[in-house]
Amino acid sequence: MNIIFYIILILTFFTTFILIHSYNKNQLISIIITILCSFIIFSIIINPLNCINSAINGAKLFAYKVFPTMFPFTLLLNIIIAYDGIYIYSKVFGKLLCKPLRLPSKCSLVLIISFLCGYPMGAQYCCELLEKKEINISIASRLINIATNCSPLFLVGTIGESMLGSSHYGYILLLSSYIGCFAMGLILPASPMFQESKNNKNHVFQKQNIGSVLKNSVENSITSSLLVLGFVTIFSVLLGIIKNTAVFSAVNNNIVLGSLILGSIEMTNGCNLVSMSSLNIDLKLMLFSFFTSFGGLCVIAQTYAYTSHHNFSLFKYIYRKVIQGIISSFATLILLKISNYSIFTVNQKNYIAFTNSNILILILILIAIFPFVVYKSIKFIESF
Repeated sequence: MNIIFYIILILTFFTTFILIHSYNKNQLISIIITILCSFIIFSIIINPLNCINSAINGAKLFAYKVFPTMFPFTLLLNIIIAYDGIYIYSKVFGKLLCKPLRLPSKCSLVLIISFLCGYPMGAQYCCELLEKKEINISIASRLINIATNCSPLFLVGTIGESMLGSSHYGYILLLSSYIGCFAMGLILPASPMFQESKNNKNHVFQKQNIGSVLKNSVENSITSSLLVLGFVTIFSVLLGIIKNTAVFSAVNNNIVLGSLILGSIEMTNGCNLVSMSSLNIDLKLMLFSFFTSFGGLCVIAQTYAYTSHHNFSLFKYIYRKVIQGIISSFATLILLKISNYSIFTVNQKNYIAFTNSNILILILILIAIFPFVVYKSIKFIESF
């Protein structure tokens, strides 16, 4: 099997080398994609049982650990969107979010959608703002990195409850994800001043039929779920092929390095592999945080599907997502160490352990005050 793999690999590189000199960029990309897909097809033909088992494992992963949390959350979120809930959220929290991040108030809608829905909705609505000329390309390039994060349902539901058996860890990952987003907003240089359009028209709330809203929400949720099922399954097959190659066998001796490579390709399968490994909980959570903040090549491809029509730098986006993943990983480690300490009441001196509700309340409080603290800190620094 290893001999066949090396033969196919050599032939692939040889064919690429021959063709690379006689075609333009677009033709070259088509040739490379065709060769890679042909290599995957050959691998499936050589070892069909591995392909079948990988596809079944991907479908099981989706059915048992993704769909039970994704479908109801997506359904409710679609109902909120139908009743202009995102507009209500943006009116309440818009300035509180945008001021510390040095973004125009129009960006609040994208931030709220990203924080609630996750990948790749932030990129989609960011590009819509750019197309409507509500923001310029400089602001959009910052916003695309700040407003592309993992959804709460995946962090708390899929990873916390389904993979680790405790939503406590999910809340830690959720908070560290938001910290990573805000940190990127502070790190990335502010864009030149952009004159926002003066549109003072009042928002008109449309009359909605609850039956139609439920029907459309269910249909959209099923469509979104099937889309995720397709991505998880095909990348499960791809990861199964990679794991059975001779090259990866040498790398896989190091659990952290092997998990890091696989998780950087597709985060759902990567997180599942890490959850079943023998790594300690600190390393697991740090890897989870990196995977979900970086997104993986699968999520980057989905994001690029929206941004490819505009003048976004894909390399810069990936580079910044790596930085965001590293920041979130260290934030996760710090939050985990803090949460491991017990709280004692001052008056009664009773032992109070962190519970899920305590963590949730702490997250909500920190999310509420963090933008205000950062904004005041920036103003204080600028006063010197």
